[in-house]
Amino acid sequence: MPAAKIEEILEDLRQGKMIILVDDEDRDVRDMAAWALGQIDDTRAVDPLSYASAKDADGYVRDEAKKALGKLGVQVE
Repeated sequence: MPAAKIEEILEDLRQGKMIILVDDEDRDVRDMAAWALGQIDDTRAVDPLSYASAKDADGYVRDEAKKALGKLGVQVE
């Protein structure tokens, strides 16, 4: 992924926009949102990531949400 795109995603995240994308209908968007939420220390992401890690229909998204929670210091089974 190009560095400019990563910086754009991180800026959206800093503004709180990424959290709502964890519930997007597109699996790739949810996966990218979960990854991005794990890149910064924002506790607003814990609830949506916890839900995604347990309930998302896609295993890749669940795994990425678990990784993101771990980066936020949340222990996940």
